[in-house]
Amino acid sequence: MPRGLPGTPGPPSGTLDSCVSCYAWGLIHSTGVCLGCYNFTAPARRHPIGRCGACRREQPLKNGYCRLCWCQARHERDGAQHLDARAKVMIAPHLPLVRHQQLFLAGMTKRTARPRTAPRRRGEKGRPRKPPPPVAARPAARWIQTALFELDRRNYRAQRLDLRSAPAPENPFLAWALHLAHTTAQARGWNPASQRAMQRTLTELLATHQAGETVRASAARPVARAHCIGLEHVLELLEQMDVLDDDLPTTFDMWLAAKAATLAPAIGADITAWARTLRYGTPRSPARHPHTAYTYLTAILPALTAWSARYHHLREVTPAMSPPSTTGPPGSSAACSFPASARCFAGRRPPAASSRTPPAPCAARARTAPSGNPWTKPHSTRRSPPARAHRPASFSHSPRSTAHAPDRPGRCALTTSTFPPGASRSAASSAPSTR
Repeated sequence: MPRGLPGTPGPPSGTLDSCVSCYAWGLIHSTGVCLGCYNFTAPARRHPIGRCGACRREQPLKNGYCRLCWCQARHERDGAQHLDARAKVMIAPHLPLVRHQQLFLAGMTKRTARPRTAPRRRGEKGRPRKPPPPVAARPAARWIQTALFELDRRNYRAQRLDLRSAPAPENPFLAWALHLAHTTAQARGWNPASQRAMQRTLTELLATHQAGETVRASAARPVARAHCIGLEHVLELLEQMDVLDDDLPTTFDMWLAAKAATLAPAIGADITAWARTLRYGTPRSPARHPHTAYTYLTAILPALTAWSARYHHLREVTPAMSPPSTTGPPGSSAACSFPASARCFAGRRPPAASSRTPPAPCAARARTAPSGNPWTKPHSTRRSPPARAHRPASFSHSPRSTAHAPDRPGRCALTTSTFPPGASRSAASSAPSTR
C-alpha cells in the first residue's frame, strides 16, 4: 500500500518534484512523498486518514490535522505575539487559527537548536560554575523587637524563589547562611546537587528573617524534604547561626515513650528516667553508647511488663517476686538481661530498709556463680577469704581505718612509726593506735 495518499499516483523516488502531501519541492523519497511525509505516515505512528480540521483535505491526521497544517502552525507560533506561556511553547493552540499555507522546500522543516547565548568553552564540560557567595558574618543588631505572643508554625513553602533566574534576596542573615553553607560544603566535599539544594532551602527559610526570630525544626522539615536535602545538615547550619528552635523529639525519645506507655505509670516514669540517664548522661554519670540503652531496655522489657501487670511501682518488687533467671549466648537479649537489671535496680532502696539500723554480723559462706537475679551482684568463683578476726577492746580506730582494715588474722596494727618519712599527718592520724 502506498504511503501518504493511498491510491494516488506520484513521481518516482529519487527525482526532484513536488510532494503530493505537503507540496514541498525537493527530492522524492518514496511513492511521491518527501522524507518528512513518509515518516509522518509510518504504520508505527498510527495516524489515521481523514479530513483535516484546517485545510479540509483527506490526509493522514495527527490529532485531527495533517502534516502541512502542523508545519504552518509552528511557523505562526514563532512569529506571533503570545498572550500566555502555554501558547509560547505549544503548537496545538495555533492549529485552529491556520487559514493559509506557506510553501517550503523539502527538508527545510527540521528543528534546529537556538544559537548559544554563552560562548563555547573548548575542552570543558557543562556550563560555567556560579561564583561563590560573598563572605559574610553575623549581622550587627542594635536592638531586637521581642514577640508579644507565640505565633503558629510558619509555612515557608508559600514563598518560592528561583535562584536560576534571579539572585538571592538581600538579607544579611541569608547572606551569612549562604556563606556558612559554602564553607561547610568545601570542607566536607558536598556534590554540586547538594550545594544547590542547601542554597534553595536556606533561601526559603531566611529570605525574610529578622533579628530575634527563630526557625522551628518542625517548620524546616517540609522545606528540606521538598529540596531533597538532609534535615540534620540544615539544622546544623541554623544552630551555628543561633536561630534554631529545636522542637522535634529525638528518635530515642519517641521509641522510649512508646515502650513506657505499655508499663504502669510509676514504673514507666522510673524506667524513662533510668534510660535517659544511660542515653544522655548526667553531671555525675557519663552518657553511654546509644545502642547500650536500646539493648538494656529491650532485655528487661519482658520482666517489666510482667511486673506492671501485678504491681504499681518498682519498690513493691522483692527478690522473691523476681522472675526466674535466663541464660543465653554472649550478646543475646537473655545474656544482657542481668547487667540491665542490675543497673536498673542499683539505686533502689528496699521498702523495709532503715539507714539507722546497723547490719547484723554474718558468717562467711561460699559464694556461688552469678545468676540472672537482678538483686544479687555477680561474684567471683575464687575461694572466699576466712572470717575476720576478733579485735581486742584496746584497739581504737577511726572510720577511715575501718575501710582499709586487714582481712587476715594475726596481722599487727599500724602505728605512726610504720609510715615512711615524709608521709602526710592525715594518713598517720587515720592509722589505729594503742594505749
